[in-house]
Order: sequence, then C-alpha cells, then structure tokens
Amino acid sequence: MFNPSTHSLVLRACNEDMSSINNFKWPTSGYVECPDWDPVPKCGNGLHGWLYGHGEGDVSEYWGVNDKWLVVSVETSSIIHLDGKVKFQKGEVLFCGD
Repeated sequence: MFNPSTHSLVLRACNEDMSSINNFKWPTSGYVECPDWDPVPKCGNGLHGWLYGHGEGDVSEYWGVNDKWLVVSVETSSIIHLDGKVKFQKGEVLFCGD
C-alpha cells in the first residue's frame, strides 16, 4: 500500500522474465522481499532502484526494449541511499510495464 506520509516510490527495471541479478524473480504486483537482506550501505544484499526515478541510469543493466519497469512502494524510513540508487529490504510492486 502507498501512503505518502510513510512510503516512497522506487522505480526499477528487470529482465522481460522478471528476473534480475542472481536470478531473483520480481513479482508483477504485490509484496516483494529480498531473501539475503543486509542493511550495510553498499550494493548487494537488497532490492535496488531509483527513489522517485532519480539517480544514475548506468547502474542498471536493463535497457532492452522488452525489459520491464516497476514502481515499488517502500517504507521511507527503511531506504538506504547509495551512489546513484537506493537499497531496500521489502516493498509492494504497484506497477509493472514496458
């Protein structure tokens, strides 16, 4: 659920089959959680994306015409800011499209 007072929107992309790094499969909608979460502020061990779509595009491998784009609602207080992207443990996929 998205509540703007407690949650933020994160944009991310993945392969057409909904897979990403380490063969993690994203749902097309609903709850998603990282199975190997580590809150250390470095890349890896989390779900990644761009907070409100802002960040560095070159941190993504998914720019193909058939890749999928997701909008994920994430609890704002749980977001870890990294260089050019953010990391989070869990969220809710609100949109999936191309």
